[in-house]
Amino acid sequence: MNWNSWIEVKYSYLVEVAGRYCREPKDLVNHVYLRCYSKPFPENPEGYFLKACWIEATRGKFKKLYRIEDVELPANLTTEHDLTKVLQRETLHVWIMRLNWFERELMKAYLRGYTVQEIAQETGINEATIYKALNRAKNRIKDVVSNATRTK
Repeated sequence: MNWNSWIEVKYSYLVEVAGRYCREPKDLVNHVYLRCYSKPFPENPEGYFLKACWIEATRGKFKKLYRIEDVELPANLTTEHDLTKVLQRETLHVWIMRLNWFERELMKAYLRGYTVQEIAQETGINEATIYKALNRAKNRIKDVVSNATRTK
């Protein structure tokens, strides 16, 4: 047996267990799988994989990617003349949430003000990969916006 066939058989169980560790159990399982698939298949794959899930969810790279930040809300959330910008931001947020996990997390970090170099340094992902994924995400959002404005 190998990692691919084992994951196919156990995927729903792994997602159920990963749900105890985080709000995005499928992302956690996929993240751990990507870290494990190049390693030799162990005698006890379930124990190995679930331990890796626990480590990633509590102190690994997955936790860093899925950190929850408290954001202070301004005293005046909006005024009438700001409403268009607020609606645009909310619409952008909806489109970002529809991106795949990787592009979504990169876009969130980028919009928080991190540079491509900072994201690469923090995650260990090649700058070119991050740049390409961000451009792909921007182009997808741009296509949705241009299609939406054409249909109006």
